[in-house]
Parts: sequence; structure tokens; C-alpha cells
Amino acid sequence: METLDWILFGVLAAIMVGAGLWASKKSGKDLSSYFLGGRNLPWWMAGISMVATTFAADTPLAVTELVADNGISGNWLWWNLLAGGMLTTFFFANLWRRAGVLTEVELIQLRYGGWGARLLRPFKSIYLGLVMNVLIIGWVNLAMITILSGFFGMENSTAILYTGITMALVTLYSTFSGLLGVVITDNIQFVVAMTGSIALAYFVLDSPDIGGISGLKEQLPESAFNFFPEISTTDSDVLSISAAAFFAFFGMMWWASWYPGAEPGGGGYIAQRMMSTKDEKSAVYSTLFFQVAHYCIRPWPWIIVGLSAIVLFNVPQKLESNTAALWSQLETVGPVAKWVKTGADVPNEYVADVESLKAQLELQREGNAELDQSIRYQQDSRFGYIFALKNHVPAGWMGVLLIGFFAAYMSTISTQLNWGASYLVNDFIVPLTKRESEDIIDDTTERDDTKLVRISKLTVLALAIIGFIVSLKIESISGVWRFIMECGAGLGLVLILRWFWWRINVWSEITATVAPFVGYGLASYFGYEFPESFFITVGFTTVAWLVATLITPPESDTTLQKFYDRIRPGGNWGVFRRAEDSATNLWQLAACWILAVIMTYSILFAMGQLIFLNFGSAALYGLSAAVSGLGLYFMVQRTRILK
Repeated sequence: METLDWILFGVLAAIMVGAGLWASKKSGKDLSSYFLGGRNLPWWMAGISMVATTFAADTPLAVTELVADNGISGNWLWWNLLAGGMLTTFFFANLWRRAGVLTEVELIQLRYGGWGARLLRPFKSIYLGLVMNVLIIGWVNLAMITILSGFFGMENSTAILYTGITMALVTLYSTFSGLLGVVITDNIQFVVAMTGSIALAYFVLDSPDIGGISGLKEQLPESAFNFFPEISTTDSDVLSISAAAFFAFFGMMWWASWYPGAEPGGGGYIAQRMMSTKDEKSAVYSTLFFQVAHYCIRPWPWIIVGLSAIVLFNVPQKLESNTAALWSQLETVGPVAKWVKTGADVPNEYVADVESLKAQLELQREGNAELDQSIRYQQDSRFGYIFALKNHVPAGWMGVLLIGFFAAYMSTISTQLNWGASYLVNDFIVPLTKRESEDIIDDTTERDDTKLVRISKLTVLALAIIGFIVSLKIESISGVWRFIMECGAGLGLVLILRWFWWRINVWSEITATVAPFVGYGLASYFGYEFPESFFITVGFTTVAWLVATLITPPESDTTLQKFYDRIRPGGNWGVFRRAEDSATNLWQLAACWILAVIMTYSILFAMGQLIFLNFGSAALYGLSAAVSGLGLYFMVQRTRILK
């Protein structure tokens, strides 16, 4: 970091924090203003905010980790979620805006009745707003700690301290500005973060060690560039996910598993942004923009850096010949980098070789920064992105790229704090202050919103403290990703069907929320790992909630009629549908959904093929994107979704 870098870093940081504090003047004096920005956001502003929130400091690091392990196809861990996201766009975005609720969890007491709803609503406010929320805050903080320790060479304790200071600044403007301040800073932060990501990819490719796209392709196996997994292979040099994992990702996860930012049926901060738009049409547009930008604009700069890191931090190429030979020999037996780091799980017959290797490495690492970075990358591939930034960015750009990381971090943390507080206040504290009634959702009499806003600000502060403490206990970013997906496996179908099938009741959702933990626990106990554990958990959860639905009575006619009259959804609502209602054509919405998924994947792959100089394939994907996009345009005009 040179003087110019620090100046740019300081200016951009001041702009973002200042914008957040400026918005505090307009944060409002009631919960709707504080948590939904007054329900008057334009679609593009809400859409960019969604993209910025899912672009956390951890995301490029996790993508680098996935690419190191599985090549490009490893990104199906999150690419699969597009189908669920587009389902939200066409089936649910307008319904969320129409519901008029303050949070996703508040919908529970509109859709269900009785003591079951009064139990589920505060439970999910704690489960989502506190437990899952602090896990997310924790992994984002871990990414920031990794960035600081890798970039500046800080001791871990020092990196933790600076992350805490940064989080305190975010908490400051998030506390006073509410959602409006979060959204305004999100829009600024997204532009800064994307500029930095694209610039880093360019500088890394332009380095002599890579030699552009052609040089990158020459130095990596062809399998590293596969967009889809290898079905079967005996080649040990293949970087690709298994066919079973691909099926779990693409065939099941998007509809079966709850995951923050890609909840089946919508939810979380995505639902919060949809509900904050000025009308139903804006809710649809904002979500459609988010899906296209999330999957097509963001990932390729990260993937390029992730692939380049495999070349840049290849340990044998930086070792003396005899040490390189020993490393390569041990590589065929097991995880050499892990042995070097901890000495764990070394086969007995190779203990002497490993000890010899470690002794030689200690001598060669001293004063050899490239070798030291390469070994650290092999031990923890998240560092590949940080070291690429540290080694290949010229003066002036360094400050922009580093503040880009901070921008990504700040946008996610500010959203998590505001969103989590909305659940804890609106769905836990508010119901406790009301008399027990099935109509809590409509009972706003004698509510002191000024006092509740003050409580909301204190809740934001408490979440920040708890989230920071949890950060110190998390070791793997992608590991938390997988854990959350597994522990929500099977819940997704209930979150979808509760809008379209009258027979879903509160016990369906309670069972589907709890059952994944039992199913995942059983799968783990019997030694199953992902993706087999995922299949078992989804199957167990699905059977459990179906049985619970069929052996318990449906919701009362009054509750179901009230929900239908407010939402007017399509699907199977039987006697509750009013005769004068024109039914939403679900087949038309399904056609829009399929065309949008094809269009977005086509754009994603067309851009990838173009980047990797495969012009014929790029043209085919481009044609697919154009045809599906045109079909989507005409199909949308035939539906009621934008009317």
C-alpha cells in the first residue's frame, strides 16, 4: 500500500460510511420505515441491494476454494440456486409485496392460526434472526480476518481486532439509518466491489506467470474448465465435482433446501427487499434483475482468479528438484499440505518421508515469500485470492481493490444486522407485548413504534456483538455453506406449497423445520457424507412433514379465507377461492420460470465461453439466451404478474 492507495482507500471508505449516516435522517420513526424504508424503493435500487448483500467479502474467497478443489464445475454448489431464485421471481415476488407483512416470519401468523402459529413465529424469529444470522455474520467475519492476515501479514489476533473495528463502523451507520441507509450504501458498495473484482482478474491474467487466457489454458488440465462435471473418469488430474453431487445441486437443492438469499418461495433479506419496493411490479423487476446480475455479472472475475491461483501457487514448481520429487510422490498418497501443517493422518510407512519433507521445506521457506504463499494456499486455498491481490496489483489500484473487499463486507454485515433485528423485534418482542390473539398481525393499537425503533437499534448492536463472538469459532467458509444447506434440506417444498395448497398447516412447517436436523444427524451417525447425506435428509424430512400434514387437521376456514382474500394466490384453494377471481395461470408462470432459467444460464455460459476464447460455443449459448429471452418477454405479457 502506497500513499495513493491509502488516500483512495480513505476517500471511498468515508463516502460509504457518510452515505449511511446521512440516511439516518430519513430512517423514520416507525418499524416500517426502519426495516422496509417506507415501502417506497425503486426496483433497481432494491435489486442492486440484493446483489450487493450476497456479494460478501467471503464470496470470492469461497469461490477460489471451490475452484481449487473442483474446477469451474465446483460452482454448482451455488449455481444450482438459480432455479429457486427464478421461482421466487415469477411465483412469489408479487405475493410477498401484496401480503403487506413487515417480515417473512410475520407471514406465519397470517397463513396459520392457533397456538401452533403463536409458537412457530417466535421460534423462527430466534432460529433465523439469531442462530442462522450469527452463523452468516461469523463466516463473513472469518473472510475479513483471512483477508487482513493474508494481505498485510498480520497476526490472527491483530486481524481480528481490525475486523472488529470495521464491524463497529458498519454497526454505527446500520443502527441509525435503518434499511434505507443499508440500501443506499449497498448500491455504492456494489459498484466499488465489482470494479475491484474485474480489475484484479485483468491484472492476474496479464501477469507473466499466467500469460493471458491462452497461457492459463495451457497450464491447467482441460477438466478445470468444464462447466459441467465429469460423469466418470480415472484421471487423477481431474478437477470436477461428481455426478451425484451435481444431481444434488442442480436437481434437488434449489427447491428442497433452505439457504439464505435463495430461500425456496422467497424469504429473508430477499423478501425484505421485495416488500420494500413501491409496488408489486417493482418487486418482480427487482428480483429478476438480482437473479441475472447475481449469476451472470459477478462470478467470472472470481473464477478467473481462482483458476490462476492453481497455477500461481503450485508448490512443486517453486521447490528444489529433489524436494519437488518427494512432494509429488507423497501427493499420490494423501493431502501433503495438511501433513505439512499438522502432521495428522500420515500413513505409517510415509512418516519418515513427511518428516524429511517438512525439514527441507522449513529451510526453503525462509526468505522465500513465493514458496511460503504457495504452501499456505495448498493448506487453505482461500488465501489464493488474497495472495493474487497482494502480488499482482499496481499502485493506485491496490487501495480500490482493498476497499472493494471492505465494501463487500460492509454491505453484507449491514443487511444481516438490520434483517436479523427485524425478526427479533417484530416477531419476538412485539408478539410478547400483545395479548394472545390469532389476530396479532392486524393488531397495531396502542403500539409505541418510537420505543420499538429504539429497541431495534439496541438489537442491532446486540447482534453485532454476538456475531463477532461466533466468528472466532468458525474455521471453514464453504463448510458452513454446506452445513446450512444440509440442515435446511427438505424444508423448501413446504415454503413453496404453503402459498398454493390450502391443506398445508402449521404442523407441516414445524415438522419440516425440525426434521432436517434429525435426518442429517442420522445420516452422519451412519457415516454418510454429502451428497448421500443430503438425499437421506431430504427424503426423511419430506416423509415426516407429509405424515404430519395428513394426521393433523387443516387450518380453520376463517384463517384460510383471510389469507386467500389478502394474497389471492393461484393453486389449489378449493372453496376459499372467490367465484369472481380470475385464477392465476400457473402454467404460464411455469413457462416464464423455465425460459428465465434457460436465459440466465445461457448468458452465464456464453460469457464464460467468450472469456475462454471458445467463440463457437459462445455463439450457441448467446443464441439460446436471445431465443429464451424473447420467449420470456412475450410470455410475461400474457400473464397477470406485471398488471
